[in-house]
Amino acid sequence: MTYRKSWLIIALCWLVAGCQSLPTQPPLRYRVMTMKYGVNKQLPDDVRCQRFQLSPADVVNYFEHAQAVNPSIFRQYAKGSSCYYQGSLMVDGDIQQWMITAAGVGYLSRGLTKNELRHFLCTKNCHQVFGSRFQSYELDE
Repeated sequence: MTYRKSWLIIALCWLVAGCQSLPTQPPLRYRVMTMKYGVNKQLPDDVRCQRFQLSPADVVNYFEHAQAVNPSIFRQYAKGSSCYYQGSLMVDGDIQQWMITAAGVGYLSRGLTKNELRHFLCTKNCHQVFGSRFQSYELDE
């Protein structure tokens, strides 16, 4: 084998090995900064509110397992609830405002003007974590 061919083989092996060990996108890191319970008196009473309680760990689990959906899907499926928890959440170093309702509906917004609003629904993965604590949404695929 010639010197040039051996270097070519070494370079290809290094390239293949390097590509296989490229880092994957790390999971998002969440930390609840503030949290408070609220009731929207303009909506009818919701029986789910009687047993609706969330801990900071529940908030993190919700956003790790709920499905982010586009606004049109959200409007099609989301159910309302008069009670919610809201606060601020640090997402990979970025402070965002959040809300989760007793109906399994969630929001994350970024910036003071809330110009980036993301919508979440408690679908299959979320339901596996929370069981009957939230309504489970089955989206048409």
